[in-house]
Amino acid sequence: TTDRIILYGATGIYNYEVINTLGEVVLTQHNVNSNSINVNALAKGSYFVKVYENEKVSVKKFIKE
Repeated sequence: TTDRIILYGATGIYNYEVINTLGEVVLTQHNVNSNSINVNALAKGSYFVKVYENEKVSVKKFIKE
């Protein structure tokens, strides 16, 4: 991805964290009501996005190009 991550399955208001491969939280936002996350400001590399929605937590890996 280059600028945005599309979150398929996000149906309501959620919180998220973007975590680098060192385990550091590099981006976070609360009370989001959109199916995409802007990652334009991140450096190139591998990251994980951790999404908290209701009582579910999901983690996905992505590569910023």
